[in-house]
Amino acid sequence: MSKFNPVEKYFADLLSKFPKAKNGIKKLYTVINYYSHRKEYFFKSEFQIKPVISDDKNESFFGYYDKSPVNSTGRYIVFHETGGIISNKASDPKKPVNIMLFDSKNNNYRKIAETSAYNWQQGSKLQWLNENKFIFNDFDGSNYISKIYNIESLSFNILNLPVYDCYKDEFALSVNFSRLNSTDKDYGYKNIKNLNDTKNDGIYLVDLQNNSSRLIIDFEKVITLHPKDSMKNAQHCFNHIIISPDGKYFIFIHRWYQAGRRYDSLILSNFEGTKIKVLADQDFVSHCCWYDNETVVGYLSHNSYGKSYYRIVIKTGQTELLSDKLKSYGDGHPSFFGNKMLLDSYPDRSRMQHLYIFDIEKNEVKEIGSFLSPLKYFAETRCDLHPRWSPDGKSIYFDSTHEGKRKFLFIKRGNHELEN
Repeated sequence: MSKFNPVEKYFADLLSKFPKAKNGIKKLYTVINYYSHRKEYFFKSEFQIKPVISDDKNESFFGYYDKSPVNSTGRYIVFHETGGIISNKASDPKKPVNIMLFDSKNNNYRKIAETSAYNWQQGSKLQWLNENKFIFNDFDGSNYISKIYNIESLSFNILNLPVYDCYKDEFALSVNFSRLNSTDKDYGYKNIKNLNDTKNDGIYLVDLQNNSSRLIIDFEKVITLHPKDSMKNAQHCFNHIIISPDGKYFIFIHRWYQAGRRYDSLILSNFEGTKIKVLADQDFVSHCCWYDNETVVGYLSHNSYGKSYYRIVIKTGQTELLSDKLKSYGDGHPSFFGNKMLLDSYPDRSRMQHLYIFDIEKNEVKEIGSFLSPLKYFAETRCDLHPRWSPDGKSIYFDSTHEGKRKFLFIKRGNHELEN
């Protein structure tokens, strides 16, 4: 694998201090590396890769890595279909994508709805609430909303706010997606422009049963929690909210930009917003997940080993390197099934993205496959693999562009090599 060396990583970090120059230099360097190191193949895997559907007329994708597209019974799969949209262009609210439901028992799929509240990284925050209901975000012409679809009654229930993460069919957390579009456009929606002040904006608790909501954490509260000089005259957002498996806590990234430079911290909170603490605060936090109800794993910066995967005990804040073997793997999107951590990589020199399983007990890493990321998918339109477990841990679902278009794929873990 053609990984980037420490010197290249050093200059990449250095360039982050000069955001206006970074993107142009990064793209030029990416093109040079690709043509110098490109492979003769588009993907490589010893396992069979299959599309969720075999319709080649449309592009398809699911969304983010922290949600499973499969319901708890394993029968139904939800995903996005582009309906003719070319996905290497920025998402356009005037060009909605389709919400699709696949019935694996009867081998058929149908269009459930359209939505114009989406992006290429996280889709419309499509996610299952229980075995019969799923939820996604939409735009009603004036406001962002969310819709719950019941696959038994074939009916919709409309909520007044969009959702970011949900706990079963009980409650959800919401953010201002227009603010996200102003700061982290990869994750925001473009339908309306609305950057509220920091005292009346933040994270909202949404009751999914009675369609009520309230602001539980505003930006001023978090800024006061860990004030820094870099926060002065900065643009702030909350991103990457993930609820703990037992629904008692949630983590989120407090991200702010000063003169275009990005800073991050990882925050833990209860659902009243009354107990908030900083878990990581050394300017860089990327992708995280819950290992269990007491432990968070994330790719972040720490004074012990720099940027790598760390394990954080939420009660004590104790932070330790997850594994020496992962130190050179770079940023990815982690999730757990038991003691197996599924993760991916960003494109290497040859524009190959890699899919791995890390056994936390055996301290072993196994590569499942590598997939080309064509140059036309870059920055906002990139297609990260975003691998996800099925609820039973027997299949892995991911998005890829190695065939020249965005496609929703899966690997069946029937092979003994994957099981061991």
